Amino acid sequence: MTFRPALIRPLPITLPPFPGECESSYWNRLALANHVPLARLRSPSRWLDSRLTSLDTLCVLSGQSRKTLAEAIPDLRTDDASSTTEIHVPAPDHVLRWACRRCVVARTGSTLPAQIWASIHDEVCIRHNLWIGKNVLAPEQQLDLSRAPDVIRAQRHYWRLRQRYD
Repeated sequence: MTFRPALIRPLPITLPPFPGECESSYWNRLALANHVPLARLRSPSRWLDSRLTSLDTLCVLSGQSRKTLAEAIPDLRTDDASSTTEIHVPAPDHVLRWACRRCVVARTGSTLPAQIWASIHDEVCIRHNLWIGKNVLAPEQQLDLSRAPDVIRAQRHYWRLRQRYD
């Protein structure tokens, strides 16, 4: 039996978080990118418990700053005044869904999919003309709407109406 200590250190492949990404999605993307089992990332030592918070561990592993991670991942936001962790409760009109696969590549440089807290009112990625709303169970199911400009126009019109009357 050999002694192999497992220290928390930066991973060779780091990924920036996607804005609004859930914490478990970011953990999964880091594990997949580095070909490391998720359980190994979450608890690197079998006999020592880490005193680091999830945010601190992710800072070390990903090489990202606390501020960057806390701003991008709502689940990691803390209340600095009382130094206790808030329980993230998404807004009532937000659901967990897949981010636009093309936006993820553009913002993070990775093709690994990200799950985000998104408004139920955002059904179309206007930038990439992809349907990201209801009934999209995997990023590969995001439909290209470039041949359906009325759907894209309707999403823009809906946003304008909500902005005006909210």
